[in-house]
Amino acid sequence: MYPEIVRRLFIVGGSAVTCVADFLGLSGGKEANIVVLPHASSVPAEVAQEMVKTLKGLGARNVRVVMPDEKLNLDGVDAVYMLGGDQSVLVDRLGKDGVAELKRAFARGVLIAGSSAGAACVGELMISGGMPNGTWNPTTLTTRDGLGLASGLVVDTHFAQRRRFARPRAAMNQALNKGYGLLSGVGLDEDTGVLIQFGERGRPLCTVYGECHVWVYEPTGRNRRVVRHNRTRTVRGVGSRKYSRGESFRLKRTRAAS
Repeated sequence: MYPEIVRRLFIVGGSAVTCVADFLGLSGGKEANIVVLPHASSVPAEVAQEMVKTLKGLGARNVRVVMPDEKLNLDGVDAVYMLGGDQSVLVDRLGKDGVAELKRAFARGVLIAGSSAGAACVGELMISGGMPNGTWNPTTLTTRDGLGLASGLVVDTHFAQRRRFARPRAAMNQALNKGYGLLSGVGLDEDTGVLIQFGERGRPLCTVYGECHVWVYEPTGRNRRVVRHNRTRTVRGVGSRKYSRGESFRLKRTRAAS
């Protein structure tokens, strides 16, 4: 249907239930070769076993786990699923070689998916903590380098459930001051995912799956501008929209990282 599509991300806002079945379908169905990465978790063996059980209960026949202390080899794989926990731990445990292997797989068309921490890490910049439970003080937000699968994108998870509505704008401002440029911000509610399909050119096509909403934050319209105060730059004119299951949209500033 989309012959120009060459790379795909499927990211979920946490507490995935219906979205796991969606992931299996997007992977290619019951015969797909799937790798589960539990690197973000403090109990990787336990969460990996639970995910394998869930996928096999849905009919998946070819699922294997790569543990944090194992070398990551994704040859012959159709899809990768990164489990939740702490996104900083996930990136650090993968290390330079693991991140490079993920990028190689992504570039050749392997579906890269993740939930919670496994979704928050996909951009060049990721939110690593701060501004908890609806607080609005942007100085408490912390960000760091993510996996770098997509440029121009910052992702937040457990979005409406933890009232994280202010975090994308704060992250977008930090990105601007760290040299990442203007980003698109995406907030994912629990058991809600977005399939981001990157073509060889143009804006990626995004489609919503799951039970709640995907929230998109982007600088838009005539009021869009960057304001300088002393040495700090702030993005003004950031608009937001929310999308539900089955709806599609395109991200203006996001591209598959080269």
